[in-house]
Amino acid sequence: MPKSLNESLASAQGQSTTFDPNSSQTSATDKTNAYPQEAKDPLASHQPNYRPGITFAAQDKLPKLPIPDLESTCNKYLDALRPLQSTRENDYSAAAVREFLKSEGPELQERLKKYATGRTSYIEQFWYDSYLNFDNPVVLNLNPFFLLEDDPTPARNNQVTRAASLVISSLAFVRAIRKEELPPDTLKGTPLCMYQYSRIFGTARVPTENGCHIGQDPHAKHIVVLCRGQFYYFDVLDENSDLIMTEKDVALNLQSIVDDAQTIPIQEAAKGAVGVLSTENRK
Repeated sequence: MPKSLNESLASAQGQSTTFDPNSSQTSATDKTNAYPQEAKDPLASHQPNYRPGITFAAQDKLPKLPIPDLESTCNKYLDALRPLQSTRENDYSAAAVREFLKSEGPELQERLKKYATGRTSYIEQFWYDSYLNFDNPVVLNLNPFFLLEDDPTPARNNQVTRAASLVISSLAFVRAIRKEELPPDTLKGTPLCMYQYSRIFGTARVPTENGCHIGQDPHAKHIVVLCRGQFYYFDVLDENSDLIMTEKDVALNLQSIVDDAQTIPIQEAAKGAVGVLSTENRK
């Protein structure tokens, strides 16, 4: 389990948290089922005392994702295969597609259209099923990563100062999303779906016996810091999702975490380094 910053700094030197062996797949399933409905519907419009904002104002007006014509889809499939196959293999694929279009293809197309009735996206649930039921390690296989540019001010590029700056900027973004103050993305003047923004923060994959579930806490007030394999956390937001710390405050906490993590012997640190589990198969 992660340690709060106060718990970490108050504990004796060399102590670290340990993994709870009783946290089994069954308990994970129970915890998943215990998520309140508001955690599954994180938009502010589903919360008490809601006042409309601008972020999700266009959601109800967005067009549904159209189901492409079956023959067009099959032609695109063959086009994608062509550079990967020999002439003989491509001829075989083309014959299989022609047979598909004359047999079960049209029926499956109609079933897909029926399934899509009342849904904004016919592919969304299939994507979730594919992503969340994938059992291989999430590291490299699923989780993206990105690199950040250095701060324009060279003196602000040490690790703690840069991290504090990024944390404060991210929290301002969190606040804008939760208060629905973030303007909708647009493409050539047309608003785009903004729902995905509600799942950027306070969201995790919760493992169960039957794949993973997206768990969410739309009211989370803390951040989690990973340092030398150890997990720490401290509050950064109030009940209204307003910042309660300055960049300097965050930097002081981060420096305290770095100092604390360096006092833990590597053998002890390894006992609580549960992050390594994400490198293994999920079942």
